[in-house]
Amino acid sequence: MALSENIKYYREKRFLSQSGLAKIAEVTPSQINKLENNHSEGSLQLLKKISNALGINLSQLFEEKPCNKLKNEQLNDTKAAWGTSFNY
Repeated sequence: MALSENIKYYREKRFLSQSGLAKIAEVTPSQINKLENNHSEGSLQLLKKISNALGINLSQLFEEKPCNKLKNEQLNDTKAAWGTSFNY
């Protein structure tokens, strides 16, 4: 499901733990964990708090595949660290 992957993607992109995000969003770490593990869909109010804490629009939590962005960013970071001649 895109929602769970997206919450984790944006949280990790900001170098936040589940507890850290929960603290900023003023929710419980359990709520974040349940969302990221597809054990809950969360209320609109909860998702608004999370998106605000992550500094993103609510709609970004429902994007098709932003988790691929993380993989591409990591790949680009690796290439940059090794130079452009680094091939896979």
